[in-house]
Amino acid sequence: MAPEGYGGCVTRGDNRRGLSRAYSEETWRVYEFLDISLDPRGLDSLYEFAAPHLGNDSRILDAGCRNAKHLIELIRRYEGTGVGVDPVAIHVSRAHDAVAAADLSARVQVREGLMEELPEDVGRFDFVEQRTRHDGPHARERPEKPD
Repeated sequence: MAPEGYGGCVTRGDNRRGLSRAYSEETWRVYEFLDISLDPRGLDSLYEFAAPHLGNDSRILDAGCRNAKHLIELIRRYEGTGVGVDPVAIHVSRAHDAVAAADLSARVQVREGLMEELPEDVGRFDFVEQRTRHDGPHARERPEKPD
């Protein structure tokens, strides 16, 4: 259901306002409180969890990859190939830059969009990594605050 006053549809501009609010200073303050209150696990817990599932021929999907930091690290540690997907254009741009800087462009693709929108020719994956604020095995991780 559309928010009140939107005439039954949510526009792209409405979505951008929502994303801007999601990444506002208020949101970062909430993350700081969550870090204190939830005693979050470190990033190594993701990599340790992934270890038994990945090998040098594994394919990794990072849904909501942001800057591809975790996808890059998983590829560095466990070889294989990967695809990062994110609906936010600036995240995709930063991810492309990070992948190029890591010299992994031949092994990592980054696409703008949603996981559900990936074409079938992308193939199957051995491991799917997704960080969210609400659920999932790594929900307590706070995203990187932009510089």
